[in-house]
Amino acid sequence: LCPNTYEIYNQGICLPSSTLNEEEDIRKAALVIKEVLNG
Repeated sequence: LCPNTYEIYNQGICLPSSTLNEEEDIRKAALVIKEVLNG
């Protein structure tokens, strides 16, 4: 397993994202994923 998946999950990100998410929610999720993957 990818160790980053636990960190992403712990940040409260569950993909695929809900259709109720606003653009800002998606941007925030993308930034958290980027931060986790890049350290």
